[in-house]
Amino acid sequence: MDFQVAFNRIFYFIMFPVISLSYILVPLTNDARIYIGVEYIADKFYPYPYGWDLAWEIKPIANRLMAWVMYKVASSIVSFENAIAFGIVVKLIALGIITAIIFYFAWTVGGKWTFPLTFVAFTCIGNFVILQAEYWALVWSLLAIALLLHDNENYHWIAGILFVLIALFKGITGLLCIPILCAVLLLKPNVRLWLWEIILGFGTAGGIFIILNATIWPHMIPDMIMSAQVARVGQFPFWMYFMSITAFLYSAAMYIPLVSVGCIVGLFYFIKTFYIDKLAILLFAAMWFVPFLIIYIQGEFFVYHYVVLTLPILVTLILWDSPMDRKEIVI
Repeated sequence: MDFQVAFNRIFYFIMFPVISLSYILVPLTNDARIYIGVEYIADKFYPYPYGWDLAWEIKPIANRLMAWVMYKVASSIVSFENAIAFGIVVKLIALGIITAIIFYFAWTVGGKWTFPLTFVAFTCIGNFVILQAEYWALVWSLLAIALLLHDNENYHWIAGILFVLIALFKGITGLLCIPILCAVLLLKPNVRLWLWEIILGFGTAGGIFIILNATIWPHMIPDMIMSAQVARVGQFPFWMYFMSITAFLYSAAMYIPLVSVGCIVGLFYFIKTFYIDKLAILLFAAMWFVPFLIIYIQGEFFVYHYVVLTLPILVTLILWDSPMDRKEIVI
């Protein structure tokens, strides 16, 4: 039997349902409960849509919106007071969103292993990583990459809108726009980037956000600025941050399995490509450097901060499997 056929049967008929069931049944973490609980407060005690601003939570509006959508949909199916069933429905909704985006990403990028690899990367990880702001920012980053790989300028306009959304998951997640663009140029070197359309989409979404802040969400931007102070960003010396980011990388590899293999493959790919294509190696280095910079700037080194490394890891593994010569996904 062909290995690819055998793998597809094992993954899609055994691994996929088992992983999905595990993802759904593992209870929500305390952080996820807080995110959704705040949206319950916003929905019950404040007039719509002012509640997103008045029921305070440290994460910006994009994370609030994701939690609100999951709360509203889940509460229409099962009572919010039924904690166990409500948590299962929330995880089912989250799984549906990420599976749809991952499928579109894999279909656009191509590659025999892209869907299984990406699906496992977002589901077979420590539960406390799931539904965090960085987690959702990465999910929408995959969609932005897929849209930018199309030559249609309208897709690039939508990607520009997504750049604002990605930034508003945590603020610092806006830096993911750099590795997103690097990934697109590495995956499809001959891609035509409609830069003006990207800028137009970014400006449109950014302008709407500014208007909403000036009218119905006056606390949103001040809260984003305050969150950096609450998180003690930049309060410790450089050497302490540098030692911590490397020390906690080991812990991250235990809970985010692709980190270990991805960093190793990334190093080999860097060495392999160094003397072949200077532009490619610069893009590759930037794609890896920025996620580490995101982790470093936050300065708290929680394990879930390291999930942003998933983006360069996935792109590296896709390139390693079939560099610049990817076939259509096989399902």
